[in-house]
Amino acid sequence: ILAPDAAERLMDEIESRIMRLKTFSHSRSFVLDEPLKKRGYRKLIVDNYMVFYMVQEQEHQVIITRILYGASDYQTIL
Repeated sequence: ILAPDAAERLMDEIESRIMRLKTFSHSRSFVLDEPLKKRGYRKLIVDNYMVFYMVQEQEHQVIITRILYGASDYQTIL
């Protein structure tokens, strides 16, 4: 993102959506890629970006693993 104001708004939106995962961690779908799904990867879409995370039940934690541009080949990257 070249415009600093747009980047700031995007970061605020991503952070806000991630914070909501504290309450609604299971509300997002698993990724479609079967090996990643078996490992517990879930995906949250924010504008043109994908936020990948896992839920650790025992620790009551949401672990953000990556934030990638939507056109990225996430199967290769993750």
